[in-house]
Amino acid sequence: GHFTITKHHEELIITRGLLEKKHITILLKRIQAIGIKESILRQPLGFASIYAVVAGGSMDQGEDFPILFPLIKKSEIESFLQTFLPQYADGFNVELNRPPKQAFKYYLLRSSLFWLLVFCVIAFMFPQFTWIPFLLFMISLLLGVLRYQDHGFQVEEKRLTIQYRLFSKVTMVMYHNRIQACQTSQHKLQTLQSLSTIRLSIIGTLGHGNHYKLKDLRECDVMELVDWYSYRT
Repeated sequence: GHFTITKHHEELIITRGLLEKKHITILLKRIQAIGIKESILRQPLGFASIYAVVAGGSMDQGEDFPILFPLIKKSEIESFLQTFLPQYADGFNVELNRPPKQAFKYYLLRSSLFWLLVFCVIAFMFPQFTWIPFLLFMISLLLGVLRYQDHGFQVEEKRLTIQYRLFSKVTMVMYHNRIQACQTSQHKLQTLQSLSTIRLSIIGTLGHGNHYKLKDLRECDVMELVDWYSYRT
């Protein structure tokens, strides 16, 4: 209620609350990354929320990151960021490197395997109720498709954009000097199909790390990202 955000020199000042006013001050130099979050319900309507990953400090109970704007039209995000954080403004409208077609089956398998096993157990023990896990299995397959479609990254000079989905679609923009660690991994099936997974880490609230994993990308794309990270100036 009564959410407002203002910029004063090198600070963002957020005020909110109906019965109890709360003020949050964010130093621009402590911002590690900016995120756009689109929930499954908001995304079809064209709405999202904007948040920041901030090094140090503490958040209110139930919050992981400070919300810079709780509900905004996607068409207005760029102008909002141009006003408050112009260095991030055009990082959300880039063409991403997506996982290849051979990675599609892994996204489906990870999202649906649990419900497939549940379906088999229910079909054996309580066949009259198999429609429930079957419905959940089909929903999990759809979620796997969305995760595949919404996964990717793009590098532009010293800026990195990544996109992923657990349930909500999340797009993150961060700069080279904010990334603390970069790690790659491959299992045997990935090696056979020239796929690889990369994990990036930045500093978050209370000094804890925030980790972002992009799975089953082309091995050449992952190596390009590793080379970009390794080249520090």
